[in-house]
Amino acid sequence: MIDALTRAVFNKFTVRMLHRAPHRDKALEREVDPYKLWYVNNGLYLVGHDHREGALRTFAVERIQAAKLTNRRFEIPSDFNFEEFRQTAFNVIWGEPREVKIRFSPKQAPYIRERTWHPSQTIELCDDGRIIITLHVAGLDEVKRWLIGFGAEAEVLLPLELRKEIVDECRTLLKR
Repeated sequence: MIDALTRAVFNKFTVRMLHRAPHRDKALEREVDPYKLWYVNNGLYLVGHDHREGALRTFAVERIQAAKLTNRRFEIPSDFNFEEFRQTAFNVIWGEPREVKIRFSPKQAPYIRERTWHPSQTIELCDDGRIIITLHVAGLDEVKRWLIGFGAEAEVLLPLELRKEIVDECRTLLKR
């Protein structure tokens, strides 16, 4: 699988593949112009133009059940810039970036400060030992999953929809 995808990327051949998204029972056949294989967060992803959706997409390679090169070649559009593309993603979901502000407790502040969580991050120090980190990212679901791991040590200040989603998620957890 990886060999076929690597050859498709390197030689710019459209690939026909069976891909099963996590929310689907069955795999769908797709034709993709593969621009890049991208290793991030312990996973390998294929980035390319999906003919079925008519859009740039990211596919987890472990969800690709079959891949076959076609004899059709493609050119990567001149306006595609992988570095710009990945700058909007918190992890692997990209798109229009949103401003995200999170206040962390004094207990978590040193841990948050010692890492670069995203290239866009800025950190504001508060007088009481807390910090506020500001990110400009897409993929708020990825941010939500990350923040839930901090429990009450993290408070979403912006966007309000992310704050509400975390509240709803925690309520559901309590019910279970």
